[in-house]
Amino acid sequence: MRRIAMMVLAAALGSMAAVTSRPAEAAQAKVLPHVSAETMLQEVRHERHWQEQRRARDRARIAEAVRREARRIEREREERRAWHHAHRRYHDHHHRGG
Repeated sequence: MRRIAMMVLAAALGSMAAVTSRPAEAAQAKVLPHVSAETMLQEVRHERHWQEQRRARDRARIAEAVRREARRIEREREERRAWHHAHRRYHDHHHRGG
């Protein structure tokens, strides 16, 4: 991404230099002989789009992991409560002489 951004910046500076030195050729100014500035801008937009998609996917994965962990913790709590409840009933029953 940084490399592409630098290429776009170079394209913009190259176009500005072409405009100031050769106005007639400014419309045909290119960053590289085979890549136009517009193509590079499209590439930057494409890369940004996919970076944002990756970030959104990562955020969704993290949120899902948090939900799973919360459910696991709640299950463990419920199991402990059930165990304590059963254990207490067992002890209460034996202490009363049942």
